[in-house]
Amino acid sequence: CYRRSLALRPDHVETQRHLADTLRRLRRFDEAATAIRMLLALDPDGAESHAARGALLRDQGDFAGAAEAYRRALALDPKNASARNELGLLLMRDDRITEAIASFEAAIACEPDKSPAYHNLGWLLCGQGRHAAAVAAVERGIAANPDDAIAGSGLLVVLQYLPGLPPAELTRRHIAWAERHADPCRPTGGPAHANSPDPGRRLRVGYVSPDFRWHAVSDFLMPLLAHHDRAQVEIACYAEVAHADQRTAAFQRLADRWRLIVGQSDERVAAQIRDDGIDILVDLAGHTANHRLGVFARRPAPVQATWLGYPCTTGMAAIDYRLSDAVADPAPGADALHRERLIRLPHGFQAYGPRYAPPEVAAPPAAASGRITFGSFNNVAKINEGVIACWARILAAVSDSRLIIKFFQLADAETRAAYRARMIAAGIAPERLSLQPCIPGWRAHMSAYAEIDVALDPFPYNGTTTTCEALWMGVPVVTLAGDRHASRVGASLLTRVGVPELIAGDVDDYVAKASALARDLPRLTALRADLRARCAATLGDAATFAHDVEGAYRAMWTAWCDQRRAGDG
Repeated sequence: CYRRSLALRPDHVETQRHLADTLRRLRRFDEAATAIRMLLALDPDGAESHAARGALLRDQGDFAGAAEAYRRALALDPKNASARNELGLLLMRDDRITEAIASFEAAIACEPDKSPAYHNLGWLLCGQGRHAAAVAAVERGIAANPDDAIAGSGLLVVLQYLPGLPPAELTRRHIAWAERHADPCRPTGGPAHANSPDPGRRLRVGYVSPDFRWHAVSDFLMPLLAHHDRAQVEIACYAEVAHADQRTAAFQRLADRWRLIVGQSDERVAAQIRDDGIDILVDLAGHTANHRLGVFARRPAPVQATWLGYPCTTGMAAIDYRLSDAVADPAPGADALHRERLIRLPHGFQAYGPRYAPPEVAAPPAAASGRITFGSFNNVAKINEGVIACWARILAAVSDSRLIIKFFQLADAETRAAYRARMIAAGIAPERLSLQPCIPGWRAHMSAYAEIDVALDPFPYNGTTTTCEALWMGVPVVTLAGDRHASRVGASLLTRVGVPELIAGDVDDYVAKASALARDLPRLTALRADLRARCAATLGDAATFAHDVEGAYRAMWTAWCDQRRAGDG
């Protein structure tokens, strides 16, 4: 229709811009680039036209070019809120956190009745440890646009980091989100699922994720897909992946069906899943960025589950099950915190596989220096005032010890200075503190664990990937087991590798365990030599894990078949 319109009026700028945008959304990038060139020839000084060029370059992966295009748009129209928001996202991608915050704040000032910039601002404030300000920012966006499901999900993610929020309240918030944004999308009436209710046949399992790429989720997903029994499971991947990489290609090779769903509506994706005859559809993102929970709300598969990418209930009636284990979600208390039915896998709720052959395990650094080094490579958003106070006590108890904290947000000078100031105020001497940005390259990152004697797990939001990495590199981790899944992942992992003595029951116990371990160099040395083998035999046993997951899938499927044969399918 746009092309027919342009045939009648070739100089119509708005139509040309709509054509370019539509081609971009369809990922027909060569045609979109041609349309953009024609657009800029018609409208060389149009801010929206340069912003359209920025969107295309962003989707093509030319982030520097996209930033230049958005800056050109803002030079022409400083009040273009969308361009300021998009520029903020690009700055955030480059770890220029302070500049990104300023860009989001400017976007909000230009258009205070829109929510994307509020959501993005809230996430960055959370990353700076400013949790209350983060919640306030996202809530302002939701108040301005209460029907924005993405902003609502953003608030739920931020709440995970909030110390002191009761688990039952967190669950209530998730259910409230679902009742507003997801439950009304459930189909009513219409044909039942056409899947054959044969409990023993090969199952078509669909995985929906934005993280079929180099991402922490992929370190746990790849082992499962690689070890699925293909006689029992046919794998379909529904990829919300805008920028593919080498790992995306590896996932694609493992899949029997590969569907790229970027830019497609929930209705269209749900129709594709139904047409593909998926028996069990698995969400891998929860409420995290670029999720597709709206697809699940439309119930395209007879059995739907969530696993791995989110440490809480989705809140949705349309998702039947959540995969976990008895340590991360102990019965019966955890059942009341989920709208889904919990399936507790017998050997832990995940398998972990290093991306490449990891570096050799190094001796404890204290063996050479005589000085204990504690460390955390976790998302610094997890380091709240209670964590800082606890870690300060540990450093005070272990003379001459030091603390290394490494995460990408610490590349930003103002963010780094703010964390340093908070830690010094808690009593940590500045010379005992090292705040570092991420190290480029996976092997270099893994090698950095050689600098740490004891890893400290934050709370109430534990580490997951970082805990697995530390253990694989021979570094013992001390964790505090709390009252929800996010605060019990550390306990699950340490139980799995056979060191439950490193699980603390409260802050005093955490301080005592970390201090005692630090003073026991023979114990540190023994763990350093033993932990990788323990990890390989447990966390690394992807074959057993895949067998457990397939058993869970078969039980879910059999239950549906029984319901279907009883006339309730």
